[in-house]
Amino acid sequence: MLSKVFSVATAIAMGLATAGPADAMTISSAARSVAAGIPMQMAAAGLSERAAFSRQLFCLEYADVCGAERARTVALTNKLRTQLASVNRSVNRQMPEIRARREFLSLTAMSTGGEDHAMMKRRLLIKAGLPAATLTLATVSNDEGRRHSVLIVATSQGEMILDHYTSDIVKRRDSGYGFASAEAFSFFE
Repeated sequence: MLSKVFSVATAIAMGLATAGPADAMTISSAARSVAAGIPMQMAAAGLSERAAFSRQLFCLEYADVCGAERARTVALTNKLRTQLASVNRSVNRQMPEIRARREFLSLTAMSTGGEDHAMMKRRLLIKAGLPAATLTLATVSNDEGRRHSVLIVATSQGEMILDHYTSDIVKRRDSGYGFASAEAFSFFE
């Protein structure tokens, strides 16, 4: 991350250093030139130059969230079903070991259960090639009112739930859960 920030800062500094007195470049115009690749919808949304530059830095670090591909659903093929089931089972099996080795406290440990599971599943599925925009974290409640987090995958055949309480992948409507909230990670749309 620091090397990426350094690269952006160097680009700004070079822009400032090469400007002559008559056409002196301000920091905001340098940031504009560095952030030229930012989509036009940001300007239409009224984001300031500062926000645009912040987005550029954020996207250098979290490219999966800011990727150009914005598919809203993925085709639910047999290959994808197998991949979802494999990731779900693997994370459900490994997470207790990972938590046992933790040497730090995290806020997620104090909130609803399953957030670590859902975030790890999301990360692995993005790494495997699924578009980030098709993956949503949600807080659900069961019949007893207990809440926990799940990962929802938007597919051509409906939303599929990856849950740390089961290795089965079920459609949202068949899950039996009440949905309290969802976060789709569409920060800059």
